[in-house]
Amino acid sequence: MYGHIHIILKDLVISELGCDAWVRLLKMSGFAEEADVLDTVPHNDSVTCSLLTSLCMISGRSPEQSVEALGHHLIIFSLRSGHGRFLKAQGATLPIFLQNVNSLHRQLERDHPGATFPFLQVFYDPVLDEAELRYLSPRKGFGRFVVGVVKAIGSFLYGVEVFVQEQPVETLRQRTSDRLNTISSDLHQKAWKMTWRPLPAGPLRVSTSLASETPKSFRSFTSFHFAMMDFGKLCGSINWFCESTSAVANEKLAELMRSRLPEEDVLMRSTQAKTIAAAWSDTHLSKCIRFWESSEGFGSDYDLSSDALWADGFVSHCWAPPENWAEVIGEVSYAEVKATTLAVMAKDIALGRRQELSMWSQVTFWVDKACIPQDHEELKATCVNLLEKFILKCETSRTSSFIPSFWYRMQLCPCTWMPCGISP
Repeated sequence: MYGHIHIILKDLVISELGCDAWVRLLKMSGFAEEADVLDTVPHNDSVTCSLLTSLCMISGRSPEQSVEALGHHLIIFSLRSGHGRFLKAQGATLPIFLQNVNSLHRQLERDHPGATFPFLQVFYDPVLDEAELRYLSPRKGFGRFVVGVVKAIGSFLYGVEVFVQEQPVETLRQRTSDRLNTISSDLHQKAWKMTWRPLPAGPLRVSTSLASETPKSFRSFTSFHFAMMDFGKLCGSINWFCESTSAVANEKLAELMRSRLPEEDVLMRSTQAKTIAAAWSDTHLSKCIRFWESSEGFGSDYDLSSDALWADGFVSHCWAPPENWAEVIGEVSYAEVKATTLAVMAKDIALGRRQELSMWSQVTFWVDKACIPQDHEELKATCVNLLEKFILKCETSRTSSFIPSFWYRMQLCPCTWMPCGISP
């Protein structure tokens, strides 16, 4: 497992038993220095198992109780660390969240190469408002980790108390395709029936400080993020950011009039992913959100792009969210999810080329608001007429509505990457 899980285990021990207990746990596990286990790189599973065994001994918990407590604390730690928006973006209700967990894992896999996440199969009954959950993993003994995660998600995100009853795996195998049953034959499996009821006082609140020592700037990310969002909206309301037509657009028009090159070669532009996309924890996310909040473009938006022979991807999208966005996703904004989803796509492109993951920020996109001068009517009209030719200058195109992949999984709107020039 990655060292991140050991950091969370440390925070769990210190928050419950104190710093001395953590030092004692390390010695019982055979580690002289905490750096041996807290480095955020992949560790052998035996390291995690050794730490959990020591946790059982000093806390009096059984192995399953310790694993469940670690899963529960993962959510508490994540919320304290400013990742609440990322979690809430997985769905407006607990059943929707559960159905999107595999999508969440795929996003995390991009940032943690070599990590092994479990696969969850969910059967939700909307009439009874309950779910059956099947857990599949190559790891043995970590099934209750999911139980702890789901209970914490229910309490802190959705204000419900979750009740779990283990049941035979065969009950769900009968409702699964033969192909999945064949693939899963070598995996460790668990199955549960999950019900829930509302908490009288609503979602539980998490204290803002971590038990283990964490840089102050990391703890204050959430407040900083929302402060920047509010400041941006305030400035936008008084037109501080409403700049005049870009000088670049005027220069581009002059170039077009004197050039003998095809119009699409003169007007083709691209913008780097880092200017319009961000991961949930990136400090420039608020800037990207402002870009996607409105279709109205100014000279400063056109200045985000530069002349290009081609782009890595063509992004076709809808400015207005689906009608039932709030019902399915909840309070997380459409602009917020668009910015973070585009970052995931950029990572896919980078990894597909066997590049370092950090190179995703340099992946280039053609996006209308940044690559067409929105406030230069003459040049805008010319660019609109060249859309098909711009598409041909991109290696991949996003030809359907630009919405998260989990929306496709909810069967509300399909979205897939396609070769350029092919319509859905």
